[in-house]
Amino acid sequence: MISSGPLSVNGTSLRTFLCFMAAAVAAIFLLAAALTVLEHNNRFASSNVEALTSNVSSETLLHFIGFENPYFTQVLPENSEFPPLASLGFEFVTSIKPGDIRSLLGSELPGFEIYDSDIIVAGTGTDYTNLVVESAPPVKVMMEAREEAEQSLKQNDDQKDVVKPPVKTTNGKDVVLLYATHTTESYLPALKGDASPDEAYSWELNVSDVAKQLKEELEKRGIGAEVPDVNIQKIRASEGLSYSQSYKASRQVVASILHEDPSIQMIFDIHRDSRRKKDTTVTINGKKYARTSFVIGEGNPHYKKNRLMAVNLHHLLEKEYPGLSRAVIGKSLDEGNGIYNQDLSDHAVLIEIGGVDNTMDEVNRTVEALADVISEYYWKLHKAQKVNG
Repeated sequence: MISSGPLSVNGTSLRTFLCFMAAAVAAIFLLAAALTVLEHNNRFASSNVEALTSNVSSETLLHFIGFENPYFTQVLPENSEFPPLASLGFEFVTSIKPGDIRSLLGSELPGFEIYDSDIIVAGTGTDYTNLVVESAPPVKVMMEAREEAEQSLKQNDDQKDVVKPPVKTTNGKDVVLLYATHTTESYLPALKGDASPDEAYSWELNVSDVAKQLKEELEKRGIGAEVPDVNIQKIRASEGLSYSQSYKASRQVVASILHEDPSIQMIFDIHRDSRRKKDTTVTINGKKYARTSFVIGEGNPHYKKNRLMAVNLHHLLEKEYPGLSRAVIGKSLDEGNGIYNQDLSDHAVLIEIGGVDNTMDEVNRTVEALADVISEYYWKLHKAQKVNG
């Protein structure tokens, strides 16, 4: 023991402390030297940080960011909790999430990771084996316009029910916005010649026409709707964006319309599923319909309200057209786009209408059914807003 007045220091403790400080200083110098001699490409660039964190889920990263800015935690589900450190370390090193066998199989089996979506509400016959599938068109389809189909989208071999003049209207205001991010998605029966499912794309006849048909049906029911007269895929191509960046192109269109027209209250992005006919077709009262799916991006602050609208529309369809809705599906930031521009509105939903094998008669019947439930939901929403207002 060394004693000097009131201060008393144990010799062993002092030596331990000095050794620790020397080791810490040496480690700092070694780290600085390593960073100095590293090649530029191996330094801590944003791309390297992204690679290091790629094995950690976006939900966990949001928890970390939330320590600094709690605002980001608002997009997390209510039951989301910070994972145990042991599980987090294991996930970081192996990219396998403890308790989720899909995280193991997804990395071992090609294509299995597409089933990482959350089924919020499942319709008849829907499970993780037949979820909606989005696929990019072949290059030749993207580069060349398909010939216009022999049969028109608006042709229907059935006599449509006569719709009476609406009792209620939106008084000339467009309250629904309809658009198609993947504009060229089409349906094989509507295209000339024999084509494979991967070629169900057309510049001339596609889901943007389905959006226009839905607009007409909504207006018959008193609901003003708008379909922008633009081809989002042409915008994407002109800006040099990849197909996976299509939502950046459609975001510009949607944001501009919302800025110019504050009357818009509901937004629907119309798509076509890549599933085959057995999964995308249902017979109701002796007539075949193209089944629908509602897709919600979980990575935006309006997730809960958008999910609520999708769930309500699903149940309305189940009530009036049993089996028509396949499911309400949630897509996280880990797979798919995860946002789908639904952060721009608290009443925004992506709707898959039919699959590659559905005929336009089947699609048109489904459009009429959707117009029924969307208009019913809108008037309920309008009434509730009026009461609250």
